Amino acid sequence: LKSLSVRLYAYLKDVPAATSGKEITNTSSFSWDSGSIDASTTFTIARPNLSLQKNMSPLGSTPIQGGSTMLVEFVLQNSGDALQTSNANDLAIVDLLPSDVFDIESIQEVETPYVFTFSLQDDPEGRIVVYDAPSIEANSSYTLSFTVDLIDSLPLPLNLENNGIASGTTLPFEPPSGIEATVEASSSSTLRSALPHVTKSLLYTSETHTSDSPFQIAIGERATYRLRIDIPEGELPPLTITDRVPNGMDFIGASADPLLSFPNLGYSISGPMGPGMTAKLLTIVDPDPSPDSSMTLDGNGDNIHFQFDSVSNLPDGD
Repeated sequence: LKSLSVRLYAYLKDVPAATSGKEITNTSSFSWDSGSIDASTTFTIARPNLSLQKNMSPLGSTPIQGGSTMLVEFVLQNSGDALQTSNANDLAIVDLLPSDVFDIESIQEVETPYVFTFSLQDDPEGRIVVYDAPSIEANSSYTLSFTVDLIDSLPLPLNLENNGIASGTTLPFEPPSGIEATVEASSSSTLRSALPHVTKSLLYTSETHTSDSPFQIAIGERATYRLRIDIPEGELPPLTITDRVPNGMDFIGASADPLLSFPNLGYSISGPMGPGMTAKLLTIVDPDPSPDSSMTLDGNGDNIHFQFDSVSNLPDGD
């Protein structure tokens, strides 16, 4: 018995029909004048099956604000049926950190699995964190992490969606055909800063015979309110504080009390408090701008506005 062998070469191309897990059958025919014989062989298409999960969280129980240290964590998986999933090669995870939110000089490597290398790349928008690996096997999972600080002058309120992207190829080298496939997975984590907190209090009234618990106010009695705004560390854009006095009441603008921030107008403004906190260009829009008109109590219930060009609360360690 002698054998005749014909060896053929073919590339599996990256086309829409080449889906993971699909069986491909190749058939050859040997024919002669009076008949033919067929022979077939079958294989299953395998692709990397990447998934990426990104999470950003502040270290400890601190709120997300200027100067906070964030832990950025990735969970990368190449998972699926063993017959349908192949290695992912020339793998990279990239994460762009914009410098108008993150202190790019504070990036610190935390956890890098042995198959990966950690590096940083400059970018016009900030800095890119890169994890590289030559290959990861099918049905493998890796956790990677680093820390980065938020800038002190963090723009508030912040609502930033930050993306991480993982990519790899089906072959560990550039094939002569140039038809290797690239696979990608991405995940985003939304960074939401703490918001200013506002509390309104009725502190006291001018008459002693009316109750303070619960508050009771007689006609003609003066009420003193306090509006408190707790501001996270960072930079607030132009800010307006509005007090909506109800119908039947009127602001009292006339007061000679020298302890007030604005004597003869009747506004007591305290703060900003502590080092690093400043407020710029305060403008007061008073419906009764002069003492004379303010003492004309018509019960109009107009609003009063305190407008700040900006408020800066830089981290001071508190």
